[in-house]
Amino acid sequence: MNLVLEAIQARCTCRDFNGRPVEREKLEDIARAGLQAPSAMNLQRWRIIGITDKQLVDEMDAAALAFLVERGDSAVLQRIRERGGRVLYNASALFLVLLDQVGDFSPELDCGIVVENMALAATALGLSSDINAMCSMALQGIGAENLRERLYWPEGFKFAIGLLVGYTDHEGCPHEIDERKLIWV
Repeated sequence: MNLVLEAIQARCTCRDFNGRPVEREKLEDIARAGLQAPSAMNLQRWRIIGITDKQLVDEMDAAALAFLVERGDSAVLQRIRERGGRVLYNASALFLVLLDQVGDFSPELDCGIVVENMALAATALGLSSDINAMCSMALQGIGAENLRERLYWPEGFKFAIGLLVGYTDHEGCPHEIDERKLIWV
C-alpha cells in the first residue's frame, strides 16, 4: 500500500502520552511537513511555534487547566479528569499553529492543512499526536501575556490550532470510517 495512505489509515488521536522526549530530528521533520503545506495564493499566512521544553509544555497544561477551573466549565473538567486530569495529556512536545489576522483567502483553512500535514508526518515517524484546540486556554488566562512573550509570539497573529506530539505506551485505534458520509455524484 502507498505510504501516505498507510499514515492516514494509522493516524489516531492520543490522549495518554508517556512524556518521553521526541528526537529533535523527528520534530524538525514534522515542522518541515507543516511548512510544506499548500496555502491559498501561496500566501503562507501562518507561523509555527515548536515547543520542545517539557517543563514549558507542562506549565501550559497547568495554565489551561487553571483557565478551565476559573471559567467553571464542569462538563469539560469532568471529561479531562476522566482522561487523566491533563489538558495536554503529558505530551513532550507541542506545536502551535498561528494565523495572520489580516487579509482574505481563508487562513483558517490553510492552518488546518498545516496541522494535518504535521499530524500525518508524526504518524509516519512512529509518533503519536493529538490535534488540539484546548492548548489555546493556556493563552487566555492569568499569565497569558508573559507566556506569549516567552514563546516569541509574532505580532498580528492569533492561535489557530495546536498539535501535541510524543510517544505513548498504548497502541491507538483509528476511528471507524462511516461510508454513509460519502456521497458520489
